[in-house]
Amino acid sequence: MSTLKHAAYRHGYLMIIAAWLFTFSYILSNYFTYYTSPIKTQEKIQQYLSEREKDFSILANDKTLLSSLLSDSILLPSEYKPLSKNFGFFIYTYNDLKHPILSYWNTNQYYVDDADLYHTENNLFLNYQNGYFELIKKNVPLNGKTVLVVGLIPIYQAYFIQNKYLQPDFNGFEGLGKLYEITNEVNAYPIYGVNGKVLCYLEVQPGKTLSPYNALSVILRTLSIIFLLFFLNAVAVEMAAYKKPLQGFILLFCSVIVLRVISYFFPFPFNFSQLPLFDPAIYASNSLHPSLGDLLINVIILFWFINYYKNNLHAHIQLHFKPSVFKIVAYIQLLILGAICFFFAGIIKSLVLDSKISFDVSNFFSLNIYTVISFVILCLLTLSFFALAQLLLGNVYQQKIPLNIQLFIIAVEGLIYNSFNIGVANTTTNMIVLGWLILFLIILFYRKQDLTKPLYNTTFFIFWVMFFAASVAAMVMYQNKLVELEQRKRIAEKLASQADPSGESLLNIAITNFDDKFLLQNFDRLDSDFTNKYLKDSIISSNFSGYLNKYETHIYTFDSLFHPLFNDDTTNYATIRTIVLRRAKPTSIAGLYTYTTNGNRLGYLFEKDIISPENNVLGYFFVIVVPKKNVSEALYPELFAQVDDFSNELNGNYAYAVYNNGKMVSSFNDYNFPTQVNTKLINLAQFNVSNKNGYNELWYNAENGRQVLIVHKNEWILESLTLFAYLFCSFLLLIFLLHTVQFLLLKRFRWKEIKSSFVLDIRSQINLIIIAISLFSFIVIGAATISFFINRFNKNKEDKLFKSVQQIANEIQNKINAEMVFDDAVNVNDFTTGGVREKKIIEIAETHNVDINYYDAAGNLKASTQPYIYNKHLLNNKMNPFAYFELHHLKKSRFEQDETIGKLKFLSVYTPIVDELGNTYAYLNIPYLNSQAELKQEISGFLATLINLNAFIFLVAGAIAFIVTNKITASFTLIANKMKAISLGKKNEELTWNRNDEIGSLIQEYNKMVRQLDESANALAKSEREGAWREMARQVAHEIKNPLTPMKLSIQYLQKAISDKQYDATQLTSLTNRVTQTLIEQIDQLSKIAGDFSQFANIGNVQLEYFDISDVLKSLVQLHSADTSVNITLKKELGYYGVYADKTQMQRLFTNLIKNAFEAVEGMEHPTVHIHQANVANNILISVTDNGSGIPDEFIEKIFSPNFTTKSSGTGLGLAICRGIVEKANGKIWFVTKQGIGTTFYVQLPFGAKNN
Repeated sequence: MSTLKHAAYRHGYLMIIAAWLFTFSYILSNYFTYYTSPIKTQEKIQQYLSEREKDFSILANDKTLLSSLLSDSILLPSEYKPLSKNFGFFIYTYNDLKHPILSYWNTNQYYVDDADLYHTENNLFLNYQNGYFELIKKNVPLNGKTVLVVGLIPIYQAYFIQNKYLQPDFNGFEGLGKLYEITNEVNAYPIYGVNGKVLCYLEVQPGKTLSPYNALSVILRTLSIIFLLFFLNAVAVEMAAYKKPLQGFILLFCSVIVLRVISYFFPFPFNFSQLPLFDPAIYASNSLHPSLGDLLINVIILFWFINYYKNNLHAHIQLHFKPSVFKIVAYIQLLILGAICFFFAGIIKSLVLDSKISFDVSNFFSLNIYTVISFVILCLLTLSFFALAQLLLGNVYQQKIPLNIQLFIIAVEGLIYNSFNIGVANTTTNMIVLGWLILFLIILFYRKQDLTKPLYNTTFFIFWVMFFAASVAAMVMYQNKLVELEQRKRIAEKLASQADPSGESLLNIAITNFDDKFLLQNFDRLDSDFTNKYLKDSIISSNFSGYLNKYETHIYTFDSLFHPLFNDDTTNYATIRTIVLRRAKPTSIAGLYTYTTNGNRLGYLFEKDIISPENNVLGYFFVIVVPKKNVSEALYPELFAQVDDFSNELNGNYAYAVYNNGKMVSSFNDYNFPTQVNTKLINLAQFNVSNKNGYNELWYNAENGRQVLIVHKNEWILESLTLFAYLFCSFLLLIFLLHTVQFLLLKRFRWKEIKSSFVLDIRSQINLIIIAISLFSFIVIGAATISFFINRFNKNKEDKLFKSVQQIANEIQNKINAEMVFDDAVNVNDFTTGGVREKKIIEIAETHNVDINYYDAAGNLKASTQPYIYNKHLLNNKMNPFAYFELHHLKKSRFEQDETIGKLKFLSVYTPIVDELGNTYAYLNIPYLNSQAELKQEISGFLATLINLNAFIFLVAGAIAFIVTNKITASFTLIANKMKAISLGKKNEELTWNRNDEIGSLIQEYNKMVRQLDESANALAKSEREGAWREMARQVAHEIKNPLTPMKLSIQYLQKAISDKQYDATQLTSLTNRVTQTLIEQIDQLSKIAGDFSQFANIGNVQLEYFDISDVLKSLVQLHSADTSVNITLKKELGYYGVYADKTQMQRLFTNLIKNAFEAVEGMEHPTVHIHQANVANNILISVTDNGSGIPDEFIEKIFSPNFTTKSSGTGLGLAICRGIVEKANGKIWFVTKQGIGTTFYVQLPFGAKNN
């Protein structure tokens, strides 16, 4: 408990940081995040409206500004204000009939319904087709006239379709539309207008929960949890350092598991359901991994536990089994490793198959944060597996199980596992995994030295990273290929039921304009020949141009008695109904059918009954669209890509063709499709896959007589290399991050300790510099190249569009001039929507395969190849105000800019069209709606190449760094080793270096030093020998003198007694015996002195042999057990303790230590000597412990010095001899003592080998 308290106190700063971070996150979530509270959200929206209402009031009251805006004079910079406002600002002038005419507009993003201009109220809340708005009107007297100033403040933007570009949302509050909505419920939160009246009400969307999290609060709370876990880890590691590793692991394991279980059932530390990362729609596998976020957390915890066990607990666990049991355990460990490999492979497979995560690395912009997280999971799983392999295979190699036996066991296990999956789709995957595991075991068998080191410390670090990156990339690519094939099959099935997916999407948009209200309002116009044709032409030009211009469109109308109403041909009602009933098939759109024409083409038919308010049938309305022959493919606008339109899933690497009874009826993208299918192919299986000319072809034979061919460009080599590069970089970054975190925790985030640790050797410095330069160059060159690439792409597109717009403008001008030559009554302003001239302009656009918007001189739209943008009010019918300002006021000849519709950004170019006198009578605009998609596709391909190139450069740089550093440091290493080997007791060798460089100068100085050292050594050796002999003579003389004195006195006393004849024969015999005994004792002492000096002098003379040190200890313990006054015990950990040393010296070593221990416990109440023998860190550790009084502090430093003794007699060479013996055996000896408790001497010896 005291250890736990000390560890918690020492690392408490981590807990304090975690608490503060959590507190900041809580405060931020609950007090600074407005959207968590409907009241705060209401206040924000109200503030938004108030600011814009104030801006409108300022603009409306500035008459000077209004006059300037209505004039044709060039505006001053200060008069640009209305153009930059993020709300609609419109100025209307009144004509002679008092009808307002729009004369100035600052945006073409919003439109104002003319009916609302006549409303009596000046502040309105409007529900338009493109959202909710606040409209403010004000009549302003200006220069003797009255103008109507209108402000249109967007509140909520909505669109007729929803996709990635057109998302409903509150203006100025991105993402708020996912939580709140506008309502008429008076119990909701009111939003007030400029006059204080309620405009609308705000409420939380049904079923929505207000999440208190934003990006910053999530980051802070995540960091809080991380520091809490750092605290638990630091405490556990501290306990392990205090020899309580198991308790530390239990504390860590229980704490983390409890926290994890709580997070499954309670909203701690987050309500995970409110975070996108934990959305099951992105990934879900099972109850343990119900989301990608849960999988990430579980993998991190697994990696953490494995590495904690490996680094802090594994070495301390000693199992006491028989050797045969250890071998059985080794076999079990092999089986466990195989099971873990299959389990981890299943997770990787699930990550691809059970998710909507993109691994299409060839399309960079399809990758997202979930892809990055998946890469992290893949890397952590792989690193966890390698760590587990290190733990499990250690005993396997220690038991010396042959490689062929290991592979046989794994193979049998894999085959048994696969036998339970026969017929299942993943059988092939499991066999691949089995083959990989066998290869892994073979490599690791020859790299056993990597088992005991962290991955980043192994000499094969780069190899292992490359091996794992390539393995995971292959696994992901294989699974992704299966997913891609299933996706193509699904698309093929849908294509078989649709003639043209893109066209069908646009038809769906077009026919929404033909609702009951529209047809009822315009039914009377069908009774007149002129108005009938005009209405039909207007409908076709407004709804079936652009991409749908590839179709030939016919509109048929009939009255209630089925009589035709001025149709273009003689097709009657019965013929059309026959097509509907017998040949047509309904689509997913109500009233829309697809059918095969007599020309074997796939067409569409739309029918709609015209119903009166009294529910009577007034007439019938039909639209028939049939593909034209030999018409160029018009651009399909990216803007109208539907969320569920599967054609969006086909990028530039795909193409498809649809066949009807073997004949091609439609195609998509650039591929050499056969126009007719071989009848043998039609009779094949439902799905057929083949490779042809670098493409993978999937044929689908549908039951309705259609065949679908979807081809995918085979770029698996490039894709595999790109994925490998991504994973390789991910491994390196993740390992660097993990190593950095470990380093910071070890240094406890103390800057001084961190700074002091940044002392790199030359090898590391060179490696770091070369790799850093390669990474820096990649970032700089990559950023510069991408920037140049984007600029060049935009420049090329601009030049191409400018050429196109100029050519088209010239063509339009020539056509109009030609009309004016033949018809003097024609004026350039005589342009009516639906007229002949509009058709000609659209034909010109089709010829150039571009989209066109044609505006008159006042900026009013007259013709467009993308009419849906305008009749669905994504934009109003006015020209972009910035472009109009540049061309109309500044009189520029061309203008280009980036424009937006929703979230779609595209390039748009403008040019004026002038007459022969140079007067501008129209403006031509080419909006390149697909520019963003094409740019992304180009950049994706470029990035894939760049990343592959960088991975290659990184590997080359690493190899160069390795070679260069080895070459440079080899010389230094050689010199260092020679310097380490310098000894005064042997001949030191000089080095030879043939090059005259810096290292040559260093070696010259080294050789010079060696020569001087040898000279000094010889002189010193001579001096030391003389001094040693003198010291030895003095010590020998002193030691011999001690026993000689009593010997001399005893003999003199005996001589005197005999000469004086003081004693009789009996007494003299007794005296002689005593003197003789004294002489014998002193002679024994002389013999011991001679023996000690002989041992000390002959320490270097060893007779090496291989033996078990346990035998020596057992014999010594058995010998000393005869002394019953001392309790001596021996405890040996299981194992064989072979050493390669002098057995006689080892006996002398432990005899001295045991003898000293016996002497230390003399006089103790319960004298005990305990000997412990164990395997610690692959070394033999033997301790001799006594419960004596301990060694005084003043003697500790001198205990191993020769001639030092605490006894009244003795040479003081015992422990000096012990240290000499241990050091000669390449071991270590030290002691730990406590006054009043006892002393423990430790002897560490290396394991020996029989072949030494």
